[in-house]
Amino acid sequence: MDIAKMQVTLFLISLCLYTTAVFSNYTTTNGNTIVGECIMLPMFLNKPQPLCHYKVTGNWFDSSLALMEYNNWVQLQCNAHVKYEYLDDYNFPHFAETATVASISFYNCPLPKDRFATVLKKLNMKTSTLSNLPITPALKASQFEGLNLTSLELRYDERSVLARPRVPKDVVKYISTLSDFRLIGAELPKLPNTSLIEKMGLESGMSQSSLGGCSHLRELTLISWDVESLDTDKGWLATCYNLTHLDLQSLSVDSLHRVLTKASSLRKLEINNLPDRMFEIDIGITNATNIESIQIRNSQLFHFQFNNVVFASLAELDLSDNGFDRRTVEYIYMALGRAPHLKNFTLTHNPRLNLCQVDTTTMITELWSLWLPKLKRLVASRTATSELCLQNMRAQSLEHLDLSSCKVRKLKFSGLPKLNNSQLELRLERNVIEEVSFKVNDYSKFLESDDAAKPRELGIQKLHLQENRIQNFTAHSLPETLKFIDLSNNVISYIDDETANALFSTPDRRIKFAGNPIVCDCQNQVFLTSLNEHKEQVEDYTMLTCAIDGQPISNVTVSTLCPKRDLLESILFRVLLPVLLIFAGLIALVVAIYFRYGQAIKIFLYARGWCLCCLKEEELDAKRPFDVFISFSHDDEEYVVKELLTLLEKEDYKTCVHMRDWVIGEWIPKQISVSIEISRRTLIVLSRNFVKSVWGMLEFRMAHASMLNEGRARLIVVVLDDVMEADDLDPELKTYLRTNTYLEKSDPWFWDKLRFALPRRGRSPPENSQKVPADVARDFGPYGPALSLVSMTRDNNARDIPV
Repeated sequence: MDIAKMQVTLFLISLCLYTTAVFSNYTTTNGNTIVGECIMLPMFLNKPQPLCHYKVTGNWFDSSLALMEYNNWVQLQCNAHVKYEYLDDYNFPHFAETATVASISFYNCPLPKDRFATVLKKLNMKTSTLSNLPITPALKASQFEGLNLTSLELRYDERSVLARPRVPKDVVKYISTLSDFRLIGAELPKLPNTSLIEKMGLESGMSQSSLGGCSHLRELTLISWDVESLDTDKGWLATCYNLTHLDLQSLSVDSLHRVLTKASSLRKLEINNLPDRMFEIDIGITNATNIESIQIRNSQLFHFQFNNVVFASLAELDLSDNGFDRRTVEYIYMALGRAPHLKNFTLTHNPRLNLCQVDTTTMITELWSLWLPKLKRLVASRTATSELCLQNMRAQSLEHLDLSSCKVRKLKFSGLPKLNNSQLELRLERNVIEEVSFKVNDYSKFLESDDAAKPRELGIQKLHLQENRIQNFTAHSLPETLKFIDLSNNVISYIDDETANALFSTPDRRIKFAGNPIVCDCQNQVFLTSLNEHKEQVEDYTMLTCAIDGQPISNVTVSTLCPKRDLLESILFRVLLPVLLIFAGLIALVVAIYFRYGQAIKIFLYARGWCLCCLKEEELDAKRPFDVFISFSHDDEEYVVKELLTLLEKEDYKTCVHMRDWVIGEWIPKQISVSIEISRRTLIVLSRNFVKSVWGMLEFRMAHASMLNEGRARLIVVVLDDVMEADDLDPELKTYLRTNTYLEKSDPWFWDKLRFALPRRGRSPPENSQKVPADVARDFGPYGPALSLVSMTRDNNARDIPV
């Protein structure tokens, strides 16, 4: 419903409700008196408005014309139920004395029979502006004679039989003398060269020729306007030499191109509400070296492009309310790189645009690596930006950075642009920031400077952090340049003592803190005291309340929050201190006993299997002279001697092998037990030959039993061939291999893994004697007799002991 229909409806409703409220005259808002029978239309435009209705008969619905006056503006509204051929035929209320009004509008009214001046004479008023005049074939320039108009609005009359009305040529010649002209819903013929129009608005119509005489035109607005000019090469606005402001709304691609071609005098260009399926735009204006401001808004664009000449003088670029996403970041980057004079850049309300994410196909190597020496304002609010990532941008003059209502999770100072002033206003309200820390190490990267003699500073003057999710706010080193900080409507309950003092360290700093669940207890005493002492610095101090009971903080007596502190200190001094001294004495006594009898204690614990996790391997194995006992089959002796033994002893491992280190004439089971006992590790060289050897399997069983009895992993198995596939593999050996890790000779990392499994080198003293240490039990070690583990019969595969 348009304004005219709404006003008619309100008018008719008011007539029904106020048929008795009739006056002979009414004084207007400007002190003029309207003579006629009037009613008051209540609360129109939120204020009581005088609505005078001239009554022809006794019934309100037979009345002819209504007049509404508000703030030096008069509206004539013809009653739709009473139809006259000419406006002159209506009976009018009138002003008692000649009134001069700024503008008069006509709704649902026909044209005058003679001149509009006759109608104004009946109304007893003068004006320089007529609006909402209907366009009909009867409209003639002579109807405007006797007026001194500077502004005129012609509107297509829906009752006209013409599908697309056209402004009569004689009227075009008349309106060319106006300074302000607006046309709605009709076709505009070519303006004469004598046109003096300076401001013009064209809506919901068309032009089939060039605009014509527009040398005086400075401001032009086109809304849903079709330009079907046949001479587009010359440029629809080519003769508008003084046109500086062009506002284009809801234009088609073709019309947009025809209008912009050769519009070289522009200084300000606005493009809004482009067609829904128009995702790209290419602004190509010949010789447009004077454009200072470009605004492209309320569209679904993700790709835009300008020719280089457009950026020569560009100072303001507004790309708000579009469909930008990660594909657009590269175009924005390229555009800013060609605009050295840019001062204001706006990207508000691009909900899919994250400034920190680019398309995977982009050629950008270093994001936002731009030099914008004159940039003062950068606004990217209501976007999907998730962090501060402008550290590569050199914007020395930046004063305003707005990333409000985004998705920023952390206030990362190192992501701010490089600037050389202390006037930055940083807006991060309505994000999802949970923690803010003003510690030097948190923004040390920001303080780094290329010039060591001129260190940078965190030049934030105003910081807006309201309506985030901040729980922890730490400010041990707030910059002195920070004069305002807004922390209202977060979830901060406590402020530590150092932060409380830092917040109010600068006398002229202002703070907002309302809307936080501040806990009024002893832990927050320092902060509450600071708030009370510096209330003049807290702009919303009277709105601060305690979280638990909602009591105003201004009513809290801070000194009563910690009544038991002295008592607690007394208890701590008189009771806990003696207890701590006794405990320290006991610890000293235990340490002294350990240093005096440490070795005996270790032997006692190990003998009973207690606290083995606290004993070091070097201590437990101090009396074992060998690092490793190698158990192998006689048939594998060549590999052991030439490869395994040679490498191990070359790296200073003390090895025990039967053919060199066993005592001649001793009983074999005893020597196996002793070798296992005096070695830190037992290395089994497992092969098909080994599993066929009775003595080899005996050595495995005894080493396995020793490992299980001691509870420590001392057994290392090296698989030499495909023995794992043998069908006659001993069940005990098979179970061990299935549940424990073993080494394979073919493993490329074999030697590294073997070194890792062996004990650390050089821990045991050199051992040249083949004698068994005196403390080794003569009954085959601590593991008992091994004779029952194997049969005493030796088969052909049994290993001989070399003499």
